[in-house]
Amino acid sequence: MARTVTPLTDIKIKTAKAKEKEYTLADGGGLQVRIMPNGTKSWRLRYKNPMTQKQDRLTLGTYPSLTLVVARKKRDEIQELLAKGIDPKKNIENEKQEYEKKHINTFYYVASEWIELKKKEIKEGTINDIWRSFELHIFPTLKNIPISDITAPLAIEILKPIEKKGSLETVKRLCHRLNEVMIYANNSGMIYANPLSGINKVFHKPTKKHNPYLSSPEEVQELMHKLSNARLKVTTRLCVEWTLHTITRTATASGAKWEEIDLENKLWVIPISRMKMTQREKEKAEKNNKTTFKVPLTPQMLRLLDEIHSISGNSPYLFPSDRNKNKPAHPDSTGAVLRRMGYKDILTAHGMRATASTILNAQGFEREMIEVCLSHKIGNEVSRAYNHHDYLKQRRPIMEWWSNFIEEAKYQKPEITTFKNLKIV
Repeated sequence: MARTVTPLTDIKIKTAKAKEKEYTLADGGGLQVRIMPNGTKSWRLRYKNPMTQKQDRLTLGTYPSLTLVVARKKRDEIQELLAKGIDPKKNIENEKQEYEKKHINTFYYVASEWIELKKKEIKEGTINDIWRSFELHIFPTLKNIPISDITAPLAIEILKPIEKKGSLETVKRLCHRLNEVMIYANNSGMIYANPLSGINKVFHKPTKKHNPYLSSPEEVQELMHKLSNARLKVTTRLCVEWTLHTITRTATASGAKWEEIDLENKLWVIPISRMKMTQREKEKAEKNNKTTFKVPLTPQMLRLLDEIHSISGNSPYLFPSDRNKNKPAHPDSTGAVLRRMGYKDILTAHGMRATASTILNAQGFEREMIEVCLSHKIGNEVSRAYNHHDYLKQRRPIMEWWSNFIEEAKYQKPEITTFKNLKIV
């Protein structure tokens, strides 16, 4: 006949005295209080392991920190596990691992892993921009939140104040970047689904804006007149003119180095590391021995270089920073000048490239050749892999015509006279 166990009471546990050897008080269902010689009282559960069918023991906690009521509740929960054939020790170990995994895989940790992966695909400037946007808008709230605890309402709550400020483009970018991190987490097995997949649907869409540009000789003439008469530092004016003549991107132009200037061959030899390319594109280019992009130097550019050298010849850069001659000028310096000259919403720094493209196309130059001058891709990926031609011979007359056009615009309205296309051969 099975022994009847009288359930314990708090008074009985509290008044139980330590003995020379440890002993136990049974509560029933395998639950016991273990009393040590030093007076420590702890809860222990005896049970049959469902995997080995052998007797096993599990310590639940100490008394009175773990009360009698809670100890019985834990016993009942464990008995439910046993009824399902689950080993409670293994279950506790799994829960501990899940907890640790959850608190290791914070948004910051996952975002850091994702950004390392993207460094192979995205240019450095974009990587820095993404991380700054996270530091400014996302990390203050989500940095230490487990990736599995991030929900759509939580993300929306962060982005709504940004939308109210009218920064719709920022919201759009952050929605995309948050989704990229969550997709990475999903594909890496950290979460079962991406809860942010549709958050962009709750925000207003930004109005698509194109970089405004000039499209007529009269407008270019007015630009050059304003540039000549604007109260600007000489180096600032020269930087704008250099950017306009070379039709390069502002970051490339403002970061130009003297070591890149090849006066003997009349070339500006720009390393691809400074061109607008993803890391993967740069690696492919290097693999195909395309390590530089060369800009033909026109007589006007050479005269600009003489003037620039008299000012910044003691710096590695054509246009050094005002604060540190060993660093380049800020890439937005040209854009800032245009805004101060009254060209806000009329012409951007990038729009100067569109201006050149528009006028060169109107002049009748071969469209693909103009794209090469702008360092744009031509052909498909396969043809680019095999075509290593730099088309300098064909590009030089185009760049010289463009420099002449700009110089003429300083003094009178320049003219466009369509002539036979220069074809790529």
